[in-house]
Amino acid sequence: MLATINTWMKSKSQCKGKSRCNKSRRTISLELDELQKRKALLSPATPNEIYQRIWDGALPGHRSGKYKDRDVFYSSYIQTYIDRDVTTDIPGVDKVMFADFIRAAACRSGQMLNLHDIAGDVGGQ
Repeated sequence: MLATINTWMKSKSQCKGKSRCNKSRRTISLELDELQKRKALLSPATPNEIYQRIWDGALPGHRSGKYKDRDVFYSSYIQTYIDRDVTTDIPGVDKVMFADFIRAAACRSGQMLNLHDIAGDVGGQ
């Protein structure tokens, strides 16, 4: 075995039903010979397919098709995260400002971190 990875997101093969996944432990076992066989069977993704995968995301709730509207699913996911996790870890947090922070940080993914610009976007000084 090459590795065991703990994950809560689905891989391309899992989304297409071609990979084993131990759902009780939420792990994926990767064996080198199995990976090489799968690689030989898969065709490379086109840029449009890659973009679509990124746009759709990899959370199982959306990828399974249970929730059809991507925008509603992810906005509900973020709202639940803020309501349950963030308010527990940071009592008294301004939920709207935190949502603005998430948006500002997401818009800058892949860029050099500039805290001043992010703070300006969320109303900070």
